[in-house]
Amino acid sequence: MHENTKILLNICKLFNISRTIYYVQLERFIKLGYLGLVDKVKRKTKIPNQIKPDKEKIILNYIIDYPTHGPRRVAHELRQQKIVISDIEGFWSFAKHWLY
Repeated sequence: MHENTKILLNICKLFNISRTIYYVQLERFIKLGYLGLVDKVKRKTKIPNQIKPDKEKIILNYIIDYPTHGPRRVAHELRQQKIVISDIEGFWSFAKHWLY
């Protein structure tokens, strides 16, 4: 084994990182200097299928009253009560709470 490789392995062991992470950090340091080693601020992830809490509460209350109704039926019945909920929103409420 080459001497430089042994040194690199010892450094990675010392800091408890893999060689892959070492090379990623090295490249960031070469490109951006010390600022490249600072943790990046991550943006909040978007959840496209997320249902508003008030709609979800309405769906769950309906499911408690009528546990045999499926997502499509729940959406249809709530639409008749002038509560606009799509079939997909009904399905995601079921899936989120392991009811489907």
